[in-house]
Amino acid sequence: MAGKQASLQGKIQKLEEPLPEKSTAKEVEKRQEALEEAKFKLSQFLEGSQAAVQALEAANNEIMMDWIAAGHDALAEHLDKLKGSTVTDPKIFEDHARRFEREFFEDMTALGVKEPDVVTRVTEFIPQIVDYIQGIINNGFGYASDGDVYFDTNTFKGDGYDYRKLKPGVDTSAEEMAEGEGALAAGDSKKKHPNDFALWKASKPGEPS
Repeated sequence: MAGKQASLQGKIQKLEEPLPEKSTAKEVEKRQEALEEAKFKLSQFLEGSQAAVQALEAANNEIMMDWIAAGHDALAEHLDKLKGSTVTDPKIFEDHARRFEREFFEDMTALGVKEPDVVTRVTEFIPQIVDYIQGIINNGFGYASDGDVYFDTNTFKGDGYDYRKLKPGVDTSAEEMAEGEGALAAGDSKKKHPNDFALWKASKPGEPS
C-alpha cells in the first residue's frame, strides 16, 4: 500500500510543476485535468485503505489472517530472504524439522505403512560425521576450502580407485554428475576440479550451525 501511495503522491508532485511559459491553453487544461484525476485517485486510495484497516480491526484481524494464510508460501519466501539471516535460535530449526517429520509419519500411517523401529536424524550424529570426514581428509582424499570440505576426485583416481559418475559418456551426463550436490554446487568456484563434490558445507547466515 505504501508503494501505491508514494507513486500517486509522486505523480501529483510532478503534475504540480509549472509548465513552460509557451504552453498552449489546451496543454494547461490537460495538465489540470490530469492533476485533478491523480488527486482524486489518491483520496480514493487513502479512504479505501482506511476503510480496510477499520474493517480488519472490527473483524478482529480474521481477514488479515486469511490473507496471510492464502499468501503463506510467497510471504514466507520473502521474509526468509529479508530476515532469514537474523534467525539464530536452534530451537526454531528443530521445531520446523519436527513439524514436517510429524506430517510425514502421519501420511505414512494414513497409507498403512508401519512405523519404523528406529528414527535416525542426521543432526543427532554430527560428531560422528565430522570424525568420518576428518578421516577422509587424513587419508588424502579430502580438502578444506573456505569453510567447506570437498572430496578430491583426482587424488582418488590417482591412487587407482574408480567411481562411475566421474566418467561422463554415453551412460552418464553432466547433469547426473552434479545430481548429488544439487543447489549446493551452484556457482561453486572453491573446488580444485569440477568433479570434486561437497562432503561438508559451511553454514550461511540464517542457517543452523
